[in-house]
Amino acid sequence: RDPGVDAVAAVPSMAETVLDVLRNERARVALAVLYHEWNGETRSVDDLARVVASHTDDSADVVGVGLRHGTLPELAAIRAIEWEPGTDRVSASDHAVFEEGVREASVLLETFEPGTR
Repeated sequence: RDPGVDAVAAVPSMAETVLDVLRNERARVALAVLYHEWNGETRSVDDLARVVASHTDDSADVVGVGLRHGTLPELAAIRAIEWEPGTDRVSASDHAVFEEGVREASVLLETFEPGTR
């Protein structure tokens, strides 16, 4: 059965999902740490919380709770990270899905501000 144009149009693109996630400061900092500072290495969520806390006004304990209960599940759902709640370990994702969404978002933003890529 054909879902119809309205149903298909209502599903957010990966670019929209990426832009929505990147509105959150904690998510942006966590992704920057995982992808750039740690170069994809797997580390503990406590380690990530300490680094993220050093870039925000919150304590590492507060950041850790926020990461475990909000940020990390969101990022894992869109395949931006690899997170094992059982072992409390996290790393950058090796899936290209998130990176493709970042490229889509970049192209979308370029249409509004040429020359920013």
